[in-house]
Amino acid sequence: MSPRGRSLVVAIGGNALSPAGESASVANQFRHTRESMGVVVALAEEGWHIAIVHGNGPQVGDELRRNELAQGPEELRQNYAELERDFREFFPQLKEYVEGLRHTD
Repeated sequence: MSPRGRSLVVAIGGNALSPAGESASVANQFRHTRESMGVVVALAEEGWHIAIVHGNGPQVGDELRRNELAQGPEELRQNYAELERDFREFFPQLKEYVEGLRHTD
């Protein structure tokens, strides 16, 4: 059966972006995301309709733990500011990369 018109959900995140023993920096997570996108692009070129979601994993747990450890409002604001900075850095790069992979006929 041809994949044309078929759908799938790909979860990219968690340990796939932050392997054990490696720094969970935004740069490393972005590198792992780029490495994963080759397979996703190949599936899209075969005709699959793909929804990409974040797999959560240690990133979400780390963020929750930082919030639990926050002693007061100032620390909590700082944690959210760091998270926002990381998202602002990471997602535009990912969007630009994915848009560069789009295949047009």
